Amino acid sequence: MKRQRATDLRAAVDRLPLGTRQAMLKGIDKNPIIVGADGNVRGGVCPMLAASKGHQKKLGKPFARAWDAYAGVRFSRPASKHELRTLKTMLEVSIDNETESPVDLSAAIASYEAVQPSPPTERPAVSTALGTGEALDMAEAIAAHEAAMERRRADERRAAESVPVERAAPTPRERVDTGERDRTQELERRHGWAWLRPVRRFDDYERALQLLDDAERAGLSEVDQHDRRSASRGRELAGSAAGRN
Repeated sequence: MKRQRATDLRAAVDRLPLGTRQAMLKGIDKNPIIVGADGNVRGGVCPMLAASKGHQKKLGKPFARAWDAYAGVRFSRPASKHELRTLKTMLEVSIDNETESPVDLSAAIASYEAVQPSPPTERPAVSTALGTGEALDMAEAIAAHEAAMERRRADERRAAESVPVERAAPTPRERVDTGERDRTQELERRHGWAWLRPVRRFDDYERALQLLDDAERAGLSEVDQHDRRSASRGRELAGSAAGRN
């Protein structure tokens, strides 16, 4: 809010005629300035009356409203030092902006270039070969040096590629004794123990399961045949015993 009031006061100052602003700047140093009224019985006056003793009520109404609003008062009182300093600064800046002569940029640039030393003329980078006295072109010398360095790097790369790289032999891992015995020979012929084994493909796994099923069916059929033979043998023995009796 205070910043907006200051902005309104600055705009009101800029709208005043130049002569009124100049007279106001002189008047606020010579007269006691008040806010909230045109004047009081103790001789205080507003900035507009300090600028001119003539009748300027119509001209100064916008400024008077902005001045009283900036002070934030409804009744007459003396202006504070801060309020007077703000008004004086606004008047000085406004007057300077209107009275100062514009700067001729072209003339300033010309005067600046006149005092600057002229740049040295460019000459080709030419040196003299040591011991020969012959002119040496620096650009050619740099190009020749870069070409030599590139050839040297290429030779180093080829030499590094031709040397075989000796790889260290892998260190054998020491097997840790877990206390378990290898029971492969003991259990490999036991039914159902060694049917599981690692397979790399799913079809091999299915083939192993099929072989297991076939083996299981074959074992059951052998058991059935053995049972049938045993029952037949029992019946024969029972018949022969009955015949003897």
